[in-house]
Amino acid sequence: MKFEKDLIEDLKKLGLKDLEAKVYLTLLRLKNASVSQIAKETQVHRRSVYDNLNILIRKGLVSELIKSKVKFFECLPPENLKIIIEEQQNVLDKTLPSLKSFYNHNNEDVKVQVYSGDNALKMIFEEVSTQKGKKYWLGGGTMVLKRYSNSVELLIKKFFESDIILLQPLTKRLSTISLLVPKEKFRVLPAHLEGDQGILITQNNVMIGILTDNQTTIIKITSKASVKAFKKYFDLMWQMSKEITDEQRKKASQNPINELI
Repeated sequence: MKFEKDLIEDLKKLGLKDLEAKVYLTLLRLKNASVSQIAKETQVHRRSVYDNLNILIRKGLVSELIKSKVKFFECLPPENLKIIIEEQQNVLDKTLPSLKSFYNHNNEDVKVQVYSGDNALKMIFEEVSTQKGKKYWLGGGTMVLKRYSNSVELLIKKFFESDIILLQPLTKRLSTISLLVPKEKFRVLPAHLEGDQGILITQNNVMIGILTDNQTTIIKITSKASVKAFKKYFDLMWQMSKEITDEQRKKASQNPINELI
């Protein structure tokens, strides 16, 4: 059985304040008691005990009775605590649409977030893989493969299950990736444009990745205007790019991903 201190903490998590929980638990133990008895047990002033008892009555957790012209209090079944949770859920259900309207309204403004560390790119890939609509990835692909060599096959498989359009400098690694997407969704730029930065464009965000040997940093910009501007840049680069040839794809098929990492 839990100690009293632990039970008080649990009651506070259910929505009771500290004194409410203490008074309620004391009364539950005493079965029924007067204000004076509860004040003595809790070492809380009578006025505070009385105020908290009234709050517990309003919450449906305590009732009062008269014995020999003296007012006593007793707890109602502890299952009544569920009433508090149900009321909280009802309030949440009514309030959530209004809160979401504020949240969606705020999303119309430019929002910039910076992620760094080894899990930054994995977290972004996980997020993007669940989003609907086309995604556009420009550059930085080779550095992704180098950085996540141990889990690259799983990472790539999950990512390419979403609707992704690739524009990458042509390297040995990137030609192999071309086998994972339809030919019409993969175009190449000259190999000398390979670098440690890449841009990923989704329906609502632009993500600029900077990957070096020691650090991964992702700058996430939530802005419809930014998405529109970067998409124009991607389209321009797409027009300047070339389709991958059948010969290049044939060579790629002879170099499985797990041999390139």
